[in-house]
Amino acid sequence: MKRLLLILFLIAVTFPPAQTPNAIPSRPRIGLALSGGGARGFAHIGVLKAIDSLGLPVDYIAGTSMGGLIGALYAIGYSGAELERIALETNWNQLFSDQLPRNILPYPEKKETDKYQLVLGLKNREIQLPSGLIRGQKITQMLSRLTYAFQNVKDFARLPIPFRCVAIDLISSRKVVLSKGSLSRAMRATMSLPTIFYPVSWGDSLLIDGGMMDNLPVDVVRDMGANIVIAVNVGEPQKSKEELNNIIDIVGQIFSLANTEAQEWALANADLVLTPPLGSMTGADFDKADIRRSIRRGHRVAVDSLAALLEIRHITDPTHIHSADRAVVDSTRLYGVQIAGNTTLPFSLIDSLLDLRPGMLFNADTLKAHIYALRRSGLFKTVKGSVQAVDSLRYKALITVTETQKPHIARVTISGQKILSFRFIYNLLGIQPGTVFDPELIDRRITQLYSLGYFETIYYDIKPLSENRITIHFHVSEKPRRELRVGIKYDDLYNLTMAIGVQGTNVLIPGLRMENELLLPEYLAARFKVFYPSRSLTFPIYPFVHLG
Repeated sequence: MKRLLLILFLIAVTFPPAQTPNAIPSRPRIGLALSGGGARGFAHIGVLKAIDSLGLPVDYIAGTSMGGLIGALYAIGYSGAELERIALETNWNQLFSDQLPRNILPYPEKKETDKYQLVLGLKNREIQLPSGLIRGQKITQMLSRLTYAFQNVKDFARLPIPFRCVAIDLISSRKVVLSKGSLSRAMRATMSLPTIFYPVSWGDSLLIDGGMMDNLPVDVVRDMGANIVIAVNVGEPQKSKEELNNIIDIVGQIFSLANTEAQEWALANADLVLTPPLGSMTGADFDKADIRRSIRRGHRVAVDSLAALLEIRHITDPTHIHSADRAVVDSTRLYGVQIAGNTTLPFSLIDSLLDLRPGMLFNADTLKAHIYALRRSGLFKTVKGSVQAVDSLRYKALITVTETQKPHIARVTISGQKILSFRFIYNLLGIQPGTVFDPELIDRRITQLYSLGYFETIYYDIKPLSENRITIHFHVSEKPRRELRVGIKYDDLYNLTMAIGVQGTNVLIPGLRMENELLLPEYLAARFKVFYPSRSLTFPIYPFVHLG
């Protein structure tokens, strides 16, 4: 606390009140650095709820792993309370599984549910080991749903709160600070815990969780321009031999050991460090009771540091200027306008309707009047406005909109396929030009396509073409053409039974699947199956042949 007060004093000296009418006192910028920590990261939500209640302005956010996920959502406008609702309503244990519910699987795939415990790709008769235990298709779709309104924002500095997240490039062995591109893919990359999740392809790079090099990115948020850094540290302390009970614990310990020097630097260089008292909670504790407890403890550590947070709010308050200067201030002026949430309507159209111009006299009533004009246009379901102080006399207007009319899909493009044709995938998706863009519909179609077993991952992005028209682009990654499948089960009739199968996909014709299977040792049998798990027909028929 004494260190923080000294820092705030130095900042007050660095950003002094104006002494002449022409001098405009600058407001110190606040940055949040949110660490990784798996399920322990839900404590960030409790801290953010406290920051919301205090009205503390946040100018920059940088996060790693779970801190990157929560930080990104906060940066695009989700409040601490909304993040809490999302965290508690989500079934995280299901989300971190690639297994889809049986009710959406085609009939041949339903019969194979839980039959094989080990599935490995085959290429040129050689076994291909997987890149991780979880492909992450479900969480990829969830992140797309939560962030789709910002898919046309490719520069994270243009988000309502400028944002960065940290990953590691497996190719160059370097830390990568993600600042541009697809927000949902950046979020997926920063949480790609090695051996657990498949890494994320990003240009020429292959990205994994950044926690091994920079789990608490104080340096990143400093580089963004923050004068005051609040660091929230939820990383797990190093465990004893008896506490290393599973692969999550071991990977977490490796991260902790590799990150020691960077962690020490971050803790020493943050202005305020909040460390929620999470006790024995691990990064794998995703049950609802654990999530609630984590959020409560995050809020508690913020309340315990209330005096420090209030001091930061006081020194960053733009109205905190010398009384002699107030007499010459007729009104604050608009510094700039930032618009977010529009998926099809161009910025220029919204900007002309809003009619806010940099340099104009500006106050709360001015903003309300211009927002009312925007609502009156009928183009928007919701319009939210807020202001962010640049200094004591200038403010930036932040406008977040939800469009009334959903855009129409003008073009559908697909990339990443190597064996299956564009036409084959396009027909299975069933999304054609002229279709109204509906994120829930797109999500269902992706889930149906994924259920057929042809792909490892599927995700999409959108690009505005003109007013009310967009291009939707699907990125796919196909599964290996052949797979070795091994399973073991025990029953009262045959005791222990092992199933060994080799399955080929896209044999003879696209989508056709063949499998040779051997059962042993008590029940000895050989089986041959041919099936075509495609939903391209107008009724649910799945051609299926079973011999043996």
